[in-house]
Parts: sequence; structure tokens; C-alpha cells
Amino acid sequence: MKDEFIAIYIQELAYRFANDPEYAYAASRTTPEALAIKMTNGLINGSASKDGHAIKAALKKCGIKPTYKALRLALSEVKL
Repeated sequence: MKDEFIAIYIQELAYRFANDPEYAYAASRTTPEALAIKMTNGLINGSASKDGHAIKAALKKCGIKPTYKALRLALSEVKL
């Protein structure tokens, strides 16, 4: 699920980098791929916010509830 989420998140970020002024700063500093990996790891370890438009859209497309508990369970590579 983590790889699927990252792939969809990259698409969402690429779209927003090109079309959303709120993402202009991030677009000038990084790539969608690098940001998607950094943010996904941050979501798993609790250091990133889940409130961005791109993250919310990726979570919705993947069917992951927008809660930290649900996304950690879905994105964790180790399943209990």
C-alpha cells in the first residue's frame, strides 16, 4: 500500500505544483517525488501534517481514512 500511496501522492503533488499557488514555494524547492517520499515517511513517524490538499486527495484515492492511526496502519510496511 505504501508504494501505491506514494505513486498517487506524486501525481497529486505534480498537479498541484503546476496549478496551485499554495504549492509554489514547495515547487521551487523540491520535486514531487522527493516531497512524496519525505512526507510519507513523516506521516508514518508522526512528524508530518496530513492536512495538505495533495495528501488528502491521495488518502481518498487510496481509501485510507484521514486519521494518523489509519494512515500509519495502511502505510506501515510491517503489519501486525
